[in-house]
Amino acid sequence: MQNIPVNAKNMFIAPPGWEFSYYDMSQIEARIVAFLAGIPKWKQQFESARLHPGTYDAHCALAAEMFRTPYEQVPRKDWDEAGKPTVRYVAKRCRHGLNYRMAPDKLATVTGLPLVEAEQAYRLYHMASPEITVWWDDAIELVRRTGQITTCLGRRWVLLERFDPVALDSIIAFEPQSINGDWTSSVIYKCHNDPRWPKSARIIINVHDANIALNRHEDGELVREIMRHHAEQPIYINSITNRLKGIDAPEPLIVPAELGVSVPDEHGVHRWSTIRKV
Repeated sequence: MQNIPVNAKNMFIAPPGWEFSYYDMSQIEARIVAFLAGIPKWKQQFESARLHPGTYDAHCALAAEMFRTPYEQVPRKDWDEAGKPTVRYVAKRCRHGLNYRMAPDKLATVTGLPLVEAEQAYRLYHMASPEITVWWDDAIELVRRTGQITTCLGRRWVLLERFDPVALDSIIAFEPQSINGDWTSSVIYKCHNDPRWPKSARIIINVHDANIALNRHEDGELVREIMRHHAEQPIYINSITNRLKGIDAPEPLIVPAELGVSVPDEHGVHRWSTIRKV
């Protein structure tokens, strides 16, 4: 019997002649926040990263701004030789956590930073991106006024609980996380309805910001191209501030889809766990 670790990814195995095709939406929730909160610098950074993949790094740009370091001197790695988090990693974790009202103590836990350094990163992050707290205030005011939030894709969040700190966290997280999930799920139907889509191929796994398809080897390039085509269509987002003022001015957000394909393991088997970026 093969000594293969048992985990969720090893449970999905492609039959002979088949493979898994994959894509995930690159930093989609942070990009959505950039548009919801109306952060010009973030929009420019993410668009530069989309147009120059592998050359420009949005997290390095944020780290350079937070820690007042030249962009060229920010390390591209998340950990240094001593196993400590780099400024890029700290900036990335701030962007993915502090957007949703994470406090310094939780930031210290997820980054491994001492609490004093986490508190400093917290302050530097909000100094570099003051629009974040304005977005929070505007989103909360919108819910106070209307009792609900509706995303650009039509999903509605309705306040059915007491207006307390727990509810505030739900209000802030709702739109970025909901738009992410709904957009990624919509790509499944768009792909399957695309006349170019191979009849034997199926998108079989959805993981919030990613989809995994099962297809024959000879259909792989076409399947991945169709998934990327539909995933990278523009999402039109109106900022919270505009909505609070009654202004209808949505802007197009294009999120790059990073592709992957399974490679055979030492036994020649294609698994979900052997997917590699292409």
